[in-house]
Amino acid sequence: MSYTDILGRTQSLCVYLPANFVRTKTYPLVLVSHGGGGNEAAWAAQGNIDNIMDNLVSSGRTKEAILVMMNNSIYAQGFGKWDFPSIAKNCEEAILPFIEKILPVSKDPKERAFCGLSMGSMTTLYMYYHRSGVYGYFGAFSGGIAPGNEYFSLEDPHLKDVRLLIGCAEEDIAYNERDIGVPPTIRALKEKGLNYTSWFVPGSHDWFCWPEMYAYFAENILWK
Repeated sequence: MSYTDILGRTQSLCVYLPANFVRTKTYPLVLVSHGGGGNEAAWAAQGNIDNIMDNLVSSGRTKEAILVMMNNSIYAQGFGKWDFPSIAKNCEEAILPFIEKILPVSKDPKERAFCGLSMGSMTTLYMYYHRSGVYGYFGAFSGGIAPGNEYFSLEDPHLKDVRLLIGCAEEDIAYNERDIGVPPTIRALKEKGLNYTSWFVPGSHDWFCWPEMYAYFAENILWK
């Protein structure tokens, strides 16, 4: 479906609805970001996130939810760099109001989540550090924002009230000691005493890793 972003441009969203969707019910909402070079279709076309959700819901391992996937590549600032503040602003001022108008989604932060892979994982951590009053659950898959990064901050008082899953694959390029690495990000969270779960899977920085991480996030972190 199409919406108008914060710059007045027509953009596309990919939306997952539960198999037994009804408009009389209010659903939790999960915003899901792709990685560098991707778009709003990536998680459905390559990650099979719709099948993952259908299977988890039908087996009682997660709650029904509406998922919204956006194109954050439009806020790229050259290779390997996204404008995270603009992405956050677009989510809050364009995407969320649009979705709230057309679909029965909860407005309670405790029933809202943000997750993503690679650059989307870094986007997730930006949201975690700076928007923890907007979302209650965060899933950062294969990307970090560690001390030394301009966006690193653990000062938001809401951080103590939210849940975070962070991890990557065991042979992942995100498993590094740079300011975008997962291990130094985890150490900083641990030193601060924040509530997070770390989880690592066999494999590399690819679509074998990320669906597995999302499934773990949906089953073990969301709405708990």
